[in-house]
Amino acid sequence: AWSAPRPDWADATPPSDFEFALLEHGRTWALGAGMRRLLTILLSVAAVGGLTVGLGLRSRLSDAFAPQLNFRRLGAARGPLCFDACRVALTLCVLWIHLNDHMPWRPVPSDSAMLWLADVRYGFNRVNVGFTVLMVDLALTHGHCFRRPAGLFAWFWGLLRYSTRRLAVLAPMLGLWTYVYLEVFTVDIPLNNLLKSRGVRAWYGTFRSACARPTHLWPSAFLVHDVVFGERNNCHNSDIFEGLFQTDVAIFALASAVGSSRRAAAVAGFFWVPAVGLNWWKESRRAIPYNGSGHRWYSLLPAALAALVVSAVLPSERQLAAWGAGRQRLAFLIAVACVIATCLQDGLLMHEKFTTGLAGKLKAFHGSPVTNDYVFYCSAYELVFVFGMLLLLRLGRCNPEHIEEGKASAWSPFRALARLCGGVNASNLFVMHFAGGFQHEEPFEGTVFVFVGALLATLAFSVALSLGTYLLIEGPCEAVVLALKSSSRAPAKGFSNGSAPKPTAVAAGEAAAAVAKTSDDETSDVLAASASPVGASEGRTGAATGSARRRREDGGSS
Repeated sequence: AWSAPRPDWADATPPSDFEFALLEHGRTWALGAGMRRLLTILLSVAAVGGLTVGLGLRSRLSDAFAPQLNFRRLGAARGPLCFDACRVALTLCVLWIHLNDHMPWRPVPSDSAMLWLADVRYGFNRVNVGFTVLMVDLALTHGHCFRRPAGLFAWFWGLLRYSTRRLAVLAPMLGLWTYVYLEVFTVDIPLNNLLKSRGVRAWYGTFRSACARPTHLWPSAFLVHDVVFGERNNCHNSDIFEGLFQTDVAIFALASAVGSSRRAAAVAGFFWVPAVGLNWWKESRRAIPYNGSGHRWYSLLPAALAALVVSAVLPSERQLAAWGAGRQRLAFLIAVACVIATCLQDGLLMHEKFTTGLAGKLKAFHGSPVTNDYVFYCSAYELVFVFGMLLLLRLGRCNPEHIEEGKASAWSPFRALARLCGGVNASNLFVMHFAGGFQHEEPFEGTVFVFVGALLATLAFSVALSLGTYLLIEGPCEAVVLALKSSSRAPAKGFSNGSAPKPTAVAAGEAAAAVAKTSDDETSDVLAASASPVGASEGRTGAATGSARRRREDGGSS
């Protein structure tokens, strides 16, 4: 195959240079020796752990690597169902966007229903903001970020411990997919349609070469590439996971420094305007019009700060529960209207097809395409989205049945699906690139049936891949982190939370309940979501304890 694309830097005059590429067409694929060795090691460790637990020779180490126990923890209840529902909804939005942008489609007639399905993706630009809001709300619900340090060293030590625990759960999963990106695709799996897509050619050409360099690979593996180089992470879609991780750490640093939700909201409100200005300054150096779907930390930080402020302003769960069914339904309709209005505004403004009515007025006011000054307006519109989403999450938590202990042990397929959303956000692009780059020689037919079928097939294969990575990598890493965390459950030196030492029976009960607790690392994008998908969602007991502690510290304020 050959390609002679017009260079990106070419102007209106015919360019004097062109590029010629030769690509070998591969008919079959097979995993290489490196990937086979890695899978053999992972499967052997899981088999030993599962066999040890099956024989009754249990220990913390064997329990961590036993796939049957990881599968049991996968669907265990971890808190209100609204968190899981939000996580699944955001992940479906990510799949919708990626399916439109990364799958090869034949030209669609202007009167086709498929065109409307493609147009919907413009209303999902704020999906990464949604993951950011979910991440902040999970952290506030747990309440672990409001432990007051006794000094600068204690604050830094707590921040380091938190970052390490989050990284220990998130980095191994992303490391596996980075290995697949570098050593499996285009090496073991030929991408025969690589030259037919400019985006895929950039992903597996320029970006892959940059990611493979050790000076960029190691900072990307530890999710600090943007901090070190001031550039986006080039390792596939790890950039949204990195942006969410860095934003999560920044919010924890702010909240733990001030020690209460009220003070954190005041400080976040003070820094919101500088954060928006930083985002504008960063985006003004890029030639791409801003649409509110940034992956990097400075694009997500304003939404995270706004979430801190709005969370402190909203009524608490106890106050919402006392409102009654009528007022709760009205609040629900207001929250849904805020989210839909923001998504509709994005769709009307960003889609070039809409030029009349409200869309024409928006384009006349902001310009078409929008300039980088739209960052200020987009951040203001973002407040409406943050308010609506946080109100929905808080309404979902105010139902008393969400904290019934009798439901804490029930295994739920939906909760398991929500728990796998982080892996789905990381793996879905590989599924699409395999289907569009190797499996199919021609673009897909642009019909509603094919689009829905491709969406469901991508979701099914991504969930299957995510389940494998969870049982072999994510689950063991989470279990090890939780075991280390439960062993040091006593208050750390230098922190004061105003609580007396707990009785032995209570401490033992919490240690046993820690098996069902998890720390959610989504992302995201990312996400987001992840995007790679994100946050820290513990079990019901931990959430109730954190909420009670926060109410004591803030005088009853949420």
